[in-house]
Parts: sequence; structure tokens; C-alpha cells
Amino acid sequence: MTVFGPGLRAAVVALACGMALGLAGCSMGSHTPDADTAETALPTPTPRVVPPDQVLRHRVDALLAVPAVSVDEDLQTGGTEVEVRLTWSTHGSVVDASSLPIGYGSGPGYEVFRSPGALLQRPAGTGNPCWSAGGDHVARFDQRVVQEIAVLRSARATGGDGDLLKGTVSAQALLGVLGSAQLAAPASARVPATFGTSGDELEITTGWGALAKAAGAKAQSGTWLLRFRPFGTTGPRAPGADMMCP
Repeated sequence: MTVFGPGLRAAVVALACGMALGLAGCSMGSHTPDADTAETALPTPTPRVVPPDQVLRHRVDALLAVPAVSVDEDLQTGGTEVEVRLTWSTHGSVVDASSLPIGYGSGPGYEVFRSPGALLQRPAGTGNPCWSAGGDHVARFDQRVVQEIAVLRSARATGGDGDLLKGTVSAQALLGVLGSAQLAAPASARVPATFGTSGDELEITTGWGALAKAAGAKAQSGTWLLRFRPFGTTGPRAPGADMMCP
């Protein structure tokens, strides 16, 4: 048997390893850094498009979940304008609101407070007038849950992109906000609307003409805007006894 010295044995081992690597390279093909990069590159995922109605549902659910909500309403029709500022808490059962007609010949505005145990009103304006029992003209607030929640729940989006969606709302729910027995629409009637979802708000805009048509009333031009937004962690507070009229 031939015996190799330490130096020769190391050379033989190195030569054998080199031949083995060379054969492996021939059988598997040459590998370059560019080839390795191409083999490991992953396709760019396509962003998931959220359906418009799902976007709107998420915004409605978020508003209904917060402790208090503020609503700014602006109805313009027939040369008149009415602004309503409303805040609700306790899932819509406690409400503080003000209504202010705008324009020449408009009647006086008023404030209203409603809770499960009270319906109060007072004239709007300066002087901090006292509160008294609510009359017929604030009766639309005298319900278990404020009507604006029904408008929110009825909203449906059918299209749109980004912060502006389009769809419909219930005509019956909107007319309920007015509280007029003279205007009524079938439960199935819906009117076109746009929905602005910028920030944490929801802005609903609809045309008065379509709403009047749904109610079978004389067609008039006009717009109705309702802007809903979260209102902190506390809602309206009941007036104290010292604020009640004698």
C-alpha cells in the first residue's frame, strides 16, 4: 500500500474537492447573482379594493359606536334655509338641538333637550332664556331614538372612489327628520345621495326635488346636507332646576 506524506495527502484531498464542485456546477448549470435574484423575486401583490358599500358601512358603524355624535344639518329649498345643530348620546336617546330659520320673514329659532324622562324647549338666541315643557313644534324629537340614526342606517353606497361615494338613502327616514305629517313616502322609496367620508366624518347630501317627488309633493329645487361626526366622550346634559321657567 502506498503511503502519502501529509503535504501530498492535503493536495490530493483539495484536488478531489475541486473536481467534485466542478462536476456539480456542470450538471446544475452556472449560477450568477442576477440569476439568483430572478429566481427569488416575488410578484408585487395587488392592493385589495374595498367595495364602496363596505367603506360606507364601516363609517356608519364607527359613528354609531362612539359615545356622542354631532350633526350639522342645512336644508335649502324654496328660497328658505333652515340650519339644525344637534348632538346625541346614549345611542340617540338623549338629544340637545337647536333649529334656526335663515332669511327674511323667517320665524324664531328654538332649542330643545330630550331625554327618556323629559322634552324641553326654549327660544334660541341671547339672554339665556329659561326652559319649559316642549310643544308641538319640537314633537319630532319626542321619540325613543333620534331620527337621524334612521337616516344613517338607511345609507347605501353603489359606487364612487376615494372620499366621495354615491348611492341612496331612505326617503321615509329623511322625511322623518322634518317631522311633518304632510310629507310621507313609502318605506321602499329611496333618493339619490352622495357620501363624503373624509377624516372621521360622514357627509350626506341629497336633492330636495327627488325627496319631494318621493313624497308626492310639488317639485322644488334645493339641497339637504347632513354632516355627522364624533363628539367627544360626553353628550348633552339636562338643564338644572335653576334653569327651568317658573
